[in-house]
Amino acid sequence: MLIIGIDPGRDMGFCIIDFENNQKTLVSFGTWMDTSKGKIHYDDRILMLAARLHNLLIEKTGMIAALAYEGGFIGKNPRQAMRLEKIRGMIMGVCYMLNIFSYEIPHTEAKKNLLNKGNASKEETVEKIKAVFGLSEIDHNAADSVSVALAYIERTV
Repeated sequence: MLIIGIDPGRDMGFCIIDFENNQKTLVSFGTWMDTSKGKIHYDDRILMLAARLHNLLIEKTGMIAALAYEGGFIGKNPRQAMRLEKIRGMIMGVCYMLNIFSYEIPHTEAKKNLLNKGNASKEETVEKIKAVFGLSEIDHNAADSVSVALAYIERTV
């Protein structure tokens, strides 16, 4: 069964993990980068992310068990928090349209599951994901998406 992991944001990390017989295989990962430099309205950028997510999910129709995405946290910038919630809403909407179960994983749970501490740095997360899957490179957005997918697997198995 395939588990999709998503790290919502302007640059959105994603991964696909195949989980069979207690074995986790990282099938694919990456980050959809925002290269607009603010020249495109934020809502239009969200629609572009929706199209990319939709295409990823359509490619794997019938094989996806669930999509897990990183939950929100309250930061110092309420505007940024609202923007992230728009992206999370888009993720849930795309999943709903495709009849794919979506599940929110708090970012602290994802980090605690991976590194035994909920306040791990992005660098620690990247290094751990590289070690677990034998990767030479992965950016922090994609690494966060992997940690979210792994936390979902641990929570549901």
